Amino acid sequence: MLSQEPLNADSLLEVIRRRYAWARGWEESFGPTLPTELADLASELRDCGITTVQKLTELVERWYDDELKESQHGYLVGTGKLAAQTPDDRFFGSIDEPDDEDPAWYHRMEHYYMPLAQVRGILKKEFPEFRPWEHDEAEGPSH
Repeated sequence: MLSQEPLNADSLLEVIRRRYAWARGWEESFGPTLPTELADLASELRDCGITTVQKLTELVERWYDDELKESQHGYLVGTGKLAAQTPDDRFFGSIDEPDDEDPAWYHRMEHYYMPLAQVRGILKKEFPEFRPWEHDEAEGPSH
């Protein structure tokens, strides 16, 4: 049973595939870096005490709707369809930057964050004091 499995890159990927089934094509956007990205996120989750699939599923369910709305809002701001409304909106840069993983994915899904970034956003909400990603924040949000 998946819920009883320890959290690792493979079980994280399976949870994401199930919960974010709507996000077709996101895995291909990462190409060969996907295993490393999954391992890094699984490590961050374990560092916060999320050590089983059941704990991850509970965490995702607690924040899923909020993170989904933020991603959709970010897409609207990032495409210029909606003017920035809050100071936090300034972090939603254009989704058509050359270093974005797959701008076509963002437009097709109308989301600012791919599933890995959504799970990381959930982690930030649940554990705001845990900040291994601070070195990246100067570059803006992770898609």
